[in-house]
Amino acid sequence: MIIVDFDKFIKMPEGTVYSFYNEQTFTGLYIKVDTISNTDWWYKELVVNPDSNFIDGYITSFSELEKGNSVPIDTELLHRDGMFDYDREFAIYETEDIKQLITELILNLKNYETSE
Repeated sequence: MIIVDFDKFIKMPEGTVYSFYNEQTFTGLYIKVDTISNTDWWYKELVVNPDSNFIDGYITSFSELEKGNSVPIDTELLHRDGMFDYDREFAIYETEDIKQLITELILNLKNYETSE
């Protein structure tokens, strides 16, 4: 993992996996999708909200979750950053970090397969 400033981050390619970094705190897990004119970008969240169809679906999804029902997640929803905060820093996950995350998820998947 490396920490980079805005200028380095905005030049990073599509597919960059990152978290926001601030004073030894990491927030969220995202994939950079596209850069917009070197000042903004599109991204996908990996710590995601339930699958929904805009506001009504969003409210319905949370209502179902609160009732204890299963709702699929939405990993395809694109977000635009739009903060224009050029002082932010980013934690960039490198190849080995991503492999470690994937391995950990796969190893723990067996716990879900046996409990269903």
